[in-house]
Amino acid sequence: MRGRDPFGRPQLISWLCLCVSLFLVIHGVGLLGMVGRPDERRADAWGALLKSPSWAAVGLAAVATGLLTATARAEEAENVRYFGAAYRGYMERTRMFIPFVF
Repeated sequence: MRGRDPFGRPQLISWLCLCVSLFLVIHGVGLLGMVGRPDERRADAWGALLKSPSWAAVGLAAVATGLLTATARAEEAENVRYFGAAYRGYMERTRMFIPFVF
């Protein structure tokens, strides 16, 4: 019967792929802990606006908000094409970003 041999070629390849994947996850988490820590150089759009209000920060937040909204609208249009009326019904019951508001 196929798939019953625990030491067959497909099972060994599967275990090898699993071990490589596990190594990549552990390595990625380690890199995130070492390199991904926030520091003073990081300038997120909305965080920069709230931390240090300036015209540049307002502009950056406005551009980021516009691009995020355009991306969400494009994704919604794609979902309507793919899922049809079911997704239109979902859109009528929910908001795009902020529940009950927007």
